[in-house]
Parts: sequence; C-alpha cells; structure tokens
Amino acid sequence: SLLIGVGGCVAQKERDALTERFPYLDIVFGPNAVPDIVTLVRRAECGERPVVATPEDGPAPRSDQALRNGQARIQAWVSVMRGCDNYCSYCVVPYVRGPQRSKDPIEVAREVQKLAAEGVVEITLLGQNVNSYGQDLPEKTTFARLLESLNDIPGISRIRFTTSHPKDFSRDLIRAIRDLSRVCEHVHLPVQSGSTRILALMNRGYSAEQYVERVAALRDLVPGVGLTTDVIVGFPGETEEDFEQTRLLLERVQFDGAYIFKYSVRSGTAAARLDGRVTRPAIADRHKELLEFQKRISLARLKDMIGTTQSVLPEKADERRPGHVTGRTRGHRVASIPGDASLVGREITISVDRLDGWTLIGTPSHTRKDS
Repeated sequence: SLLIGVGGCVAQKERDALTERFPYLDIVFGPNAVPDIVTLVRRAECGERPVVATPEDGPAPRSDQALRNGQARIQAWVSVMRGCDNYCSYCVVPYVRGPQRSKDPIEVAREVQKLAAEGVVEITLLGQNVNSYGQDLPEKTTFARLLESLNDIPGISRIRFTTSHPKDFSRDLIRAIRDLSRVCEHVHLPVQSGSTRILALMNRGYSAEQYVERVAALRDLVPGVGLTTDVIVGFPGETEEDFEQTRLLLERVQFDGAYIFKYSVRSGTAAARLDGRVTRPAIADRHKELLEFQKRISLARLKDMIGTTQSVLPEKADERRPGHVTGRTRGHRVASIPGDASLVGREITISVDRLDGWTLIGTPSHTRKDS
C-alpha cells in the first residue's frame, strides 16, 4: 500500500502542525531519524499512523547508507560535521540540528579507509558548512588539513565535498583543491542573491562583490574548476532591481549550473518576520526567467568543453545509450563513453567529441593505472 511521509528539518520543527494540517500523512521524521527510516516504514505498515520520529539528537549519517551503482558500490557519503552556527535568516537548520559539531579527523580517516577497503573509490564529505570544519574541536584544525590527511589513502581516487559557505571560503582551501591530486576540481558555492542588500537581510556575512572576488581567486588558482551555486528568488523585500542584480551576477560569474529556488516561509526564522513579501506570481515569473537565463549559460559552458580532454569515473551503464557507460568528470559534468560494466570505478581519460543534450560524449584515451 502507498505510504506518504515528510522528512527533514521542516518536518522536525513543524511536526504537530504537519500532522494537523495533513491528516493523511503516515510518517513524519526529522534528520536524526533517517537511520531508522526502515523501522518507521514497518511501523506504519503495521497500522501505527501517523508515525512521528523527531529525536533532538542522533548518530551522524552512516557511510553504509551510500549511493550504490548496480552491484558495484564505488561512491559513498561521509559526514564530517553536524549542525550549523550561521543562522541564515531563511534557514531552520541551526534550530533543528543545533550548533556545529565536527567529527574528529582521525575518525573521518578511519571511516574513509574502511570504505576504500570495501571498494569505494569516490567519497563526498558532507557538512552544512564544511569550510568551518574543525574550528569547534579541542585541537582546532581546518578543512584543508582534513583534505590533506585523506588525499593519500590507498584506493580512493576522488574526493568531493559539499557544502561550502562563501564567507569561510579560504585561500588555503583553494590551494588544497589545486594541489591535492584526489580532490576534484568542483566547488558548490551558494551565492543565494546578487544583491548585497538582500544578502544582508539573509544574514549571509558577505557582499555580492566579495563573493565575486572569492570566485576570481578560485579560478585564478584552479583554472577550469567546475562551479555551481544556489539562488533564492522572491526573498522578502526583493525588488525588481535586487532581482536584476542577481541576474547580472549570474551573467558575470558564468556558473556551470545553479539550483534556483522560490523563497518559501519557514516559521520561526528571522525571515518569516520580515516585511515586503513578494507575491507568488512575481516569484514564479522571476524563477522562470532566471532558470531560462542560467540554462543558456550552462549549455554554453558545456559546449566549450568539446575538444577538451577530461577525466571520467564511470558509475553505471548508460540506459539511454546502449554500449556506453556514464559517469562524471572531475568538474562534475555528466559524460558518456563507449564501454561495459568492467569500466565502472576505473578513472578514464577521454577526449570530448560532442554534446548530446546535457551529456558530454567522449572517446576513451586511457585508463589510470592506479585505479
């Protein structure tokens, strides 16, 4: 039978309101209940409805809850911290997940070593703001040092991370991306708005110009780096001029991709008390306009890759293209190349021949010997 559930930070904070407003919900669970999701589903199947699980604390996400590609497990998520100290005015995370708590770097390294022994070749380090990792530990450290300690673990060929906060994006981290061979040249750096006035209302801690300067420093030291971002349209008080400044920032920075969100109220946040609500039709119009604008930029960025040499990690058979496998470049672009399942998990150098939709099509050059 069909079960309907809601999970995440909003579910944690609004559990009573959700079950009252949507009496057909079967399961409501917070971030700390994710490891118990199978048990929650079974309870609901046995007739206990609604099942509400919103513990205030719990274990960090386990790496054995990793992405799997067919039978071969080559990728895994590794949580390096929990919580957040930033209090962006639109976000409920600090209220739900609490203050920042970094995992001990030795513990992180052990987890990555265990994954490598199991055949994982790509890890993604997770944190609400990985750039501030380690500042809360008794012996303070930095995220750049953590990356350095993981870079030479045998068996791991790629290290990714998310999410970065612009205000803490340091030159040490940029140098780590440049110098550490396993760290992929891709950064997801949410800007949220191109208007400095709106960024101040969001309590982001940087100006639009400071964001652009950080991007310039990144591209100066890591040419060709893949850069993606998040943008919120329709934040309270956002005028047409503010929106235009966001569009201009996207044009100036030339992101490879952007997740563009419509602002929605989160009760209990500072933004929920702000005046100047933008109407839903205006938010919808701005959202559509920015999506189309960024789509053109993203496509142009992809076309510029034709004729280049890229390193691809095949993840699975390409369902759309028989006789091909698909994976991602180090810069996080999707690519498809001729081959079979024997290539999965082995990093391959390709020449990009053409573009098919949003996918790079390439010819294999050679396979890395240490993969």
